[in-house]
Amino acid sequence: MPALEAAHRQLGNRVVFVGIDEYDQKDAALSFLHKVGTTYAIGFDPSGQVAAMFGSPGTPTTVFISKEGREIDYHQGPFTEGDLLNDVNQLFGID
Repeated sequence: MPALEAAHRQLGNRVVFVGIDEYDQKDAALSFLHKVGTTYAIGFDPSGQVAAMFGSPGTPTTVFISKEGREIDYHQGPFTEGDLLNDVNQLFGID
């Protein structure tokens, strides 16, 4: 999450970041997100159905989606900010 937040702050509105919180109570998740300072959009998936749509092999998984809504790549596991920014640049031409 820190790498996602840092990349989100650096890229601003050139890329949309959406986190999906799975299997948590919404109040507990919101408290955690506030505590860590997350500013990108968050969706809540208490049953895990959204992750299942993408065939997520586990968390964390980052899915890259085109403007047209097509999944174009994914990354399983944590990211460094640099690795995430590099992937965004390679996939979308944004740096």
